[in-house]
Amino acid sequence: MDAGLAAVLGALAGAVATVAATLVTGRMSRDQAEFAAKVEHVRQRREGRELAYRGFVSAATKVRDLYLGEVWGEQTPEGFVAAVSELEDRWLDATLAGPSDLAELATMIRRGLQQMSHLAADPVRSEDLVMEVARETFAGIDRFTARARQVLDDDGTRVESS
Repeated sequence: MDAGLAAVLGALAGAVATVAATLVTGRMSRDQAEFAAKVEHVRQRREGRELAYRGFVSAATKVRDLYLGEVWGEQTPEGFVAAVSELEDRWLDATLAGPSDLAELATMIRRGLQQMSHLAADPVRSEDLVMEVARETFAGIDRFTARARQVLDDDGTRVESS
């Protein structure tokens, strides 16, 4: 092989190596930027969800505590209705924060507490019905809280299987 051909082949090999290194570096930079953007998105999403979930659980717990504190004896039914009204404001935030299974749980809790508030205002109410609705609703609050913890613990690194 003459020196000219060797020089051309050497230059070609150098050029190919430089292009390959540039492509790899560009790809790595893009992947790092995507990862950083995902981490920031997850962080911001988590903060918003935490506030929404905290507000909803706090309002639902307030209603539950009023009920368990013998709302009919120590409190007025109007106080119970006012607490349910506060829950309405928090419910929208919790449902918009998602995910859909938590939104469904929040809606179930909201409906149960609304039903309890209507029953509280009814002078002729079935205590058995009130107890049944209360049991389901209070269990829903516990499930919501447990599921909210799972959602907030998710750092976005788990791969979902189909």
